[in-house]
Amino acid sequence: MSSDDAPVLFLAWQDRESRRWYPIGRLSCEEGMYRFVYVAGYRRAESEGGLAPPIGFPDVDRDYRSERLFPLFANRVMSSAREDYPAYLSRLNVTDGPAAPLHILARNRGLRPQDPFEVFARPLVQTKTGARFSTTFFVHGVRHAPQTAQARVMTLAQGDPLLPMLDLGNPEDPEAIALRTGDRHLIGFVPRYYVADLSRVLSERPTFTVERINPPPAPTQQRVLCRVDGPWRSSAPPLSDGDYRPLATP
Repeated sequence: MSSDDAPVLFLAWQDRESRRWYPIGRLSCEEGMYRFVYVAGYRRAESEGGLAPPIGFPDVDRDYRSERLFPLFANRVMSSAREDYPAYLSRLNVTDGPAAPLHILARNRGLRPQDPFEVFARPLVQTKTGARFSTTFFVHGVRHAPQTAQARVMTLAQGDPLLPMLDLGNPEDPEAIALRTGDRHLIGFVPRYYVADLSRVLSERPTFTVERINPPPAPTQQRVLCRVDGPWRSSAPPLSDGDYRPLATP
């Protein structure tokens, strides 16, 4: 297993009472070893939502390392022995090279039924010309879009542009970034955990393009796979301060 291009992932937890999401941990692959550390968001989840450490990670201040992917995450990746595994990878658009677990988790969000955890990737790619705010994500909230917008989604094709729009009138999240088609169909939203950093680069005009459309019977939350790409000018990577600061050090 090569860790050279393995994404850095974050684990988030949802408080069932408040419905609020908290980033609580960071998963990476470094020098052939999987590494998990808690981040500062865990302390907020603990004090505000009563979160206890998930099974397998009892010590909040420990730097966990393993040659094998930790069970909490391994259980969120479909077995390659399943008959529908190729279709699963195709839906996630994981088609180039080996289907490494962290790449799969970066796409499938680690979602499981009746489970309060979610996984997402740090949106950073290093290129010869500099750092890029670049990642793929499934557009959130497609199932809540008007029927006309959902019908428009099914006509989209790979490479079609999507346009970001600050949704300042959103009563649930005034910082939300909506995504619409060129003919003004609002189809959904950028995942909440990218909004703060992405807002900093909107003036750089990052591109949002459709990478894949998954028609039914694929679940609605995997309907529109979108890619965002733009320059990242900060010396610190996205998702590195505030709630994302690690509680353990090497």
